Amino acid sequence: GKAEYFEGKGIKGKFKKWWFTSVGVFPVDRSGGSKSLGALNHAREIIEDGHLFGIHIEGTRSPDGRLYKGHTGAARLAFETGCPIVPAAIIGSRELQKPGQVIPDKGKTMVIYGKPIEVEKKPLDQITHDDLRSLTDRVTMEIQKMSGQEYVNEYAQKVKEQLKAAKETEEQLKQD
Repeated sequence: GKAEYFEGKGIKGKFKKWWFTSVGVFPVDRSGGSKSLGALNHAREIIEDGHLFGIHIEGTRSPDGRLYKGHTGAARLAFETGCPIVPAAIIGSRELQKPGQVIPDKGKTMVIYGKPIEVEKKPLDQITHDDLRSLTDRVTMEIQKMSGQEYVNEYAQKVKEQLKAAKETEEQLKQD
């Protein structure tokens, strides 16, 4: 999850904690279900106070630069608050900061903002899984159009876990 950004050791850890907190980033427990609700509640307060709130719907960095299936948290927030979703594509960040690289290289990135997707507020008990999935997929497709990325209908985290397991198996076979 993103929480490790806030729990680093030593001076580097303290700096990262200060940096993320000062720019308004807060950790999200991504292990699913009720654990991520605290973060969603915090996000809802931010929106209801009239502020912008950004969320990466893939939930993690893409393992290979392609665009992966979005998580439904942003859609849930939109339906609960009636706040529009502004899809955004970040171009060039992968080249500046390879997966696993702590400090990004110098260079340029570009952020493209799409047209806001208006969302009508719904009572909590009327928000269906289909509502959440179709709005999330719509946002993902808007990002895909802006970024030109190839879309993968699978969660990035799941693919990362599969890649990690395959690598561990490969290393185990080398040792045997």
